[in-house]
Amino acid sequence: MSLPYLKLLPPGFSCVTTITIAFLSNQHNVRYVPIDYSKRAGKSKFKFLKDAYRYILQVLRMVMYFNPLKVLMPPALWLIGIGVIKGIVDQFLHPLYFAINTVLIFVTGLIIASLALLADLIVRSRGDT
Repeated sequence: MSLPYLKLLPPGFSCVTTITIAFLSNQHNVRYVPIDYSKRAGKSKFKFLKDAYRYILQVLRMVMYFNPLKVLMPPALWLIGIGVIKGIVDQFLHPLYFAINTVLIFVTGLIIASLALLADLIVRSRGDT
């Protein structure tokens, strides 16, 4: 079942994470199977800051690959909401005046939401998995 997702595997050690996210994103069954293993021999090559950063980027990359709305829509909706609330407050404090930053916050939210919808359309039309 994992053959279609092999092209997504990054160089390094996040194979399990990548395959798990791919399976979960495509409604495949995933279950935890405990295994017995021996104590690790040698020293770990894992560098916390560098590898944690790469790990987070890989998770974001995989979620964006399969479901970009989960990554892009929350900040878009937050920005639109903040813009609307700030616009209402601006109208109470300064009637008939919208601050430039209010408009920028709102428009930035709209642009990110548009990109999210466009990215989702591309993912849905791709049909490769």
